[in-house]
Amino acid sequence: MASKSPIVRQTAWLALIPQIVVLTLLMIIFYQVHEVYFILLAATTYVVLGITLRITVPGKHRKGLYLVRQQKHEEALVCFQESVTFFRAHPWIDKYRYLVLLSSSRISYLEMDLINEAYCLSQTGKKAETIQKYEEVLAEFPESQIAKSALNALN
Repeated sequence: MASKSPIVRQTAWLALIPQIVVLTLLMIIFYQVHEVYFILLAATTYVVLGITLRITVPGKHRKGLYLVRQQKHEEALVCFQESVTFFRAHPWIDKYRYLVLLSSSRISYLEMDLINEAYCLSQTGKKAETIQKYEEVLAEFPESQIAKSALNALN
C-alpha cells in the first residue's frame, strides 16, 4: 500500500441527522434549566459526551491506531484483534454507533478493525495472511472498497 497508515474513517452524512436530534434534545433539556445559555450548555455537553464515548468505548481501536502511527504494527495488530472481539460481542454498539458513540463514520468499527488488522499484517511482511484477512473482510463486508482496493494492489 502506498499510504503510511490505513484509511480508518469515512463520513456518513446521513448519520448527522440523529446527532442533530440528540443536540436538539439537549437544547430543549437545557432550556428548562437556563434560558440564556442553553445552547452553550447543550453544545458543550454534546461535545464532551461525544469525545468521552469515542475515547472510552472503542479504546482498543484507538490504541491500535496510535501504535500504527508509532510503527509498532505487531502491538497494533493485537489491539485490533481485541477490538474485533469486543465489537463482535457487542454488535449493537457498532450498529447504532450514530447514537451510541455519536459517530458519523460510514464504515463500522468492526470493518475498520479488520482492515487495520490486514494493514498491520502487510506491514510485518505477512503477505499470505494479509490477503486472507482482506478476503475475510470482503466475505463479511462485500462492499468494502478499501479491502477491494488493497487486494487489487496486493495481487
